[in-house]
Order: sequence, then C-alpha cells, then structure tokens
Amino acid sequence: MLHQHQFQHLTSNCPLRSMAWITVNEQEIVINATTEIITILGFDPVGQLLDSIWQPLQEDISSSATTNLVSTTFNEKILEICQHVNDDKNQPTTKTIICTDMTELNHMYLESRQKYIQVAITRLTMYGTIDAVFQSDEQNTILPIGQPMMRYIHSDDVQQFCAGLKQATKYNSIATFFVRFIDNENMEFTVMSIEGGKVLCLMKPSEKQQQEQQIELKSCSNNNVLRNSVTRIQYKFWYALEHGMTFIARNLANSLIMIIQTVWYLWHDQNNKNKACTWSGLFSTSSEYLVKKLVSNTKQRPEVDTFCHLVSYVGISKSTSRSWFDFTLDATSEWLIQKALIDNNNNGNYDSII
Repeated sequence: MLHQHQFQHLTSNCPLRSMAWITVNEQEIVINATTEIITILGFDPVGQLLDSIWQPLQEDISSSATTNLVSTTFNEKILEICQHVNDDKNQPTTKTIICTDMTELNHMYLESRQKYIQVAITRLTMYGTIDAVFQSDEQNTILPIGQPMMRYIHSDDVQQFCAGLKQATKYNSIATFFVRFIDNENMEFTVMSIEGGKVLCLMKPSEKQQQEQQIELKSCSNNNVLRNSVTRIQYKFWYALEHGMTFIARNLANSLIMIIQTVWYLWHDQNNKNKACTWSGLFSTSSEYLVKKLVSNTKQRPEVDTFCHLVSYVGISKSTSRSWFDFTLDATSEWLIQKALIDNNNNGNYDSII
C-alpha cells in the first residue's frame, strides 16, 4: 500500500525521465513514436491501436499514482507509463505517453518481494509522528500519516519503543528492538536517525517474545559517512514515492532495506547468530588486515551490484553509486581502526559494543 499525494506534472518534468514517447489520437491510434520507444517495442507502432501494443497489468497500485504498468504484446516487456493529455482546445485532442522499460527491474522485484513483503518503512518526526509511510497490504496494522507511532504500540511496550528511539538519536546509531502493536502482533523495529532530526524506521513481524531484552545497538557512533549513505538512498525512495513513481518506489524500498543490511554487515559476526561484534573480536589479531578483508568481502557481495543497478533508475549512474559505496566502506573501515586505537588508549580494552 502506497500512501502519497498525487503529483501533477508536465512532459518536461515527468518523473520517468525517459525519451521513449508515443502519441495517440482520440481513437487511441498511435500517430507518432520516438526512436527510443521503437527500440523498446521492437517495431514501429505508428498506425496501430494502443490496445494491440500493450495490455495493463493487474497490479495493486494506489489510485493516486501517476504511473501504471503495462506488458507489451510483441516481446512481453514490462513498461511503466505516464500519460499526458493535450488540453489545447485549438488542437485535436491527443495524448502523449512516456514509457520506461522496467522488465529487468520487475524480475528483481518479484525475486525479492517475498523476502521483504512484510516490511514496512516509516519516517518519523523528532516527536514520533508518522511523516511518511510505505507498507504492503499483507500487514495487519495500517499506519496513517500524521498520527503518532506510539498510538499503535501496546501500552506495556511504549517505554521500550521510546528507549529505542532515544538510543538511535542520541548515539546516531542503528537500534534494533522488539515491541507489540495494539493488536498484540510482535514486531521487530530497526531505527536510525537521519537528516533533520527525523528517524527512519523499518518494521517487520517477529515471533520473538517480549521477554527481558536489551536494545541492540549496531554502530553506536557519530559516524556521518554511514548515516549519509543511508540518507541518500532513503531520500531517493521518498522522492519516488511522493512523485507517483510507484513501481520504482517499491524496488527502492527493497534496496533501502538491502543497503542497511549490507553496510552494517561489516559489524556482524556471521558465525555468532548475527550478534553485534566487540572490539576484541575485530582487533584481537591482525586488526587492520581483518577489517580490510571484511570490507573487501562486503564489496564483492551480489547485493551491492543489485543496489547500484536499482538506483540507476532514479538518475544515479551505476558507476557513480559503485564508487560512492566503495568510498563509504573504505572510509568506514578507517574510522573503525582509528576508533579502536583511540578506545584502546583511553580505556585499555576493546570490549565495548559497536
């Protein structure tokens, strides 16, 4: 379910940013087609009925969306289209349709959809009010914009929720904790502070019970490189969502979850049930070599290439995002090493949780 306001725009600032255009008359017959759309379709559609070129997909897209998906008849490609009606009363009524090829992106979405289908993404103000939200219809609790998140938290777990937000904002960290919604559904929250004093919140159902628990901090630091990394992709995500780019927003939601998991993969002990690592675990022997090896392995993960490919659809080239991601990990590894040395000099041990 996509919560957004319809964004009115012209062909000159269409969010699809594509030169693949076709123009149809009142009878829905194609009267003009650009070279780009001919290449996508595999033939020149001029003179043909629009219904013979593609058919709409049965997708659950909000009525406020400005774009929708179609499947081409000839080569079964998935296109996201945006329709622009010519309102000039002195000219015959025509409609310009801007198209973007989403075939490969659609395959990625279908493959990852099951994995992330239960995850909701919200942006909270510094006062805990829901500022923006993205969630699927599979989720039981609807989270309206403008409502305080605490309204949907079980009264016994409100204190736990507030403590988690405080930890994330106080230490500029990622905090993970478990609370119940008012319908007693157990939820795992992953929260982190972003720009403007706001909080990014990922939520998914969990079978873990609300027993005695401690809030897990991942990267308890003021490391701006990490926060800026997530800030950039989440900004693109909300832009796509708020401007009617529904299909791209869905995939960016997946990539937003993936980037958080991938960036912080560096600090998780994969052989210790994903528990946060300690400084002693990272720096007991050959510290710099170990960290740089972890960074190198992280760069080779397939999720990174997938992420770079996804963000290319919103104007960031794959090479640019790849360089940015590599820089983020390199800068982070240097920060880890320096922090370990500083903590060792000040405290004489390495055993603080990251």
